[in-house]
Amino acid sequence: MKCKMRSTAAKLMISVVLLLFPSCPKSAPTELDVRRSQAHVEAILKEQVRNTDFEAEVKRITSLKQVKSLVLKRPAYDGSTVMKIAVLYPGRSSGEPMCPVGIMPGFTAGAFLYLEYACSLAQAGYAVFVPDVQGDYIHFVGMELFQDPIFRADIPALRASFQTLKQDLEEYTGTDEIDAKEAFALYKQLYAGVIDDQVLADIFRDNLFAYRSYSLDVVVNSMFDVNEDMDGPLTGMLDTEHIGLEGHSFGPDEVLEAVAEKDGGPRFWWSGNIKGVILKGALTALHRRENFESIHTPVIFMNGQYDDEEGVLQPTWKHYGEVAGPAGYFEIYGSGHLFFVDPPLGFLGEKFFPFWGDFEKINLRTFRKNREVMRDLCVLIYDALLNDDPAASQALKDSSLDFDGECYTRNM
Repeated sequence: MKCKMRSTAAKLMISVVLLLFPSCPKSAPTELDVRRSQAHVEAILKEQVRNTDFEAEVKRITSLKQVKSLVLKRPAYDGSTVMKIAVLYPGRSSGEPMCPVGIMPGFTAGAFLYLEYACSLAQAGYAVFVPDVQGDYIHFVGMELFQDPIFRADIPALRASFQTLKQDLEEYTGTDEIDAKEAFALYKQLYAGVIDDQVLADIFRDNLFAYRSYSLDVVVNSMFDVNEDMDGPLTGMLDTEHIGLEGHSFGPDEVLEAVAEKDGGPRFWWSGNIKGVILKGALTALHRRENFESIHTPVIFMNGQYDDEEGVLQPTWKHYGEVAGPAGYFEIYGSGHLFFVDPPLGFLGEKFFPFWGDFEKINLRTFRKNREVMRDLCVLIYDALLNDDPAASQALKDSSLDFDGECYTRNM
């Protein structure tokens, strides 16, 4: 019976994914397909703007966990929509300044998938900022249909991004014309590590994923905003000299942008205030060796045992050895790419969980146990890197941590 129930849940998850994220068509779409894709993206964006479910979910989760919250609204990358940032902080103030932590969601994941975990950091004394990143969905549709004429559709942001990408690639390669298939082939070669070229990687990031760095900048600036807001609940309560950042899946890409020096200097004016970052299930395809060799901020890589070997585990182990400053590498056994998000089973209808990976090897009990372990490890890491806790610092330095997995540190 147990196996049958797990199989049914897995099938349900797969059916939900196939419904919401259909696979790329084998043949070029018709004009009707293009119009439907455009309408689908526009509907999602409009729903995100007017829908208050995110704020309701923030209130529901924080009330259950007995932490306080507020939702900030900031201009999104396209200039016409709103990005919401959930701010979670302890229900009772100790009177001491709290170190802020920013969590960057995975690609198309949605901030609500990280709220329960964010509550655990707030319960440990941190002020946590989680953005509902705008821009993911429109670019996601573009990446899914990269080889098809979706780029001729009347989606201004996507069309402009690709046209600029196309021009930059033509100039870079010296080719008269780059079409969508050739552009996607170059991206896949970067992702697979076949091409190790930072200039080419920057061309893709600057054109297709620039909204991600923009969103991170907005999030960190909002930490300073709420700390200086004389009418807000967190006036003077944040220690903005000691900021932590973390990202899951594609989220680490922009976190790395914040701490990797380029042209001899930091990416943002606040980059020097980042005292530690945690990269979970990190997809680091757009960062080459020279980026990691320029990082002096402590970087912790954290993976699940069953994550993608070539796309996550091998690259992050290699990058762990390339970071110039303090670095750590954690691999938690019995876990996969998505155990960093909130538990999906039992939450259908309230949370959508984009389920993929080798889930047959993971059961709910293991999932919940490992999430508790992951939470405790993250609190310890932040205690060591942000709050200079001697016991936490020593445990991290010695790798004397009791959990089912592997841990390595360098220069701690």
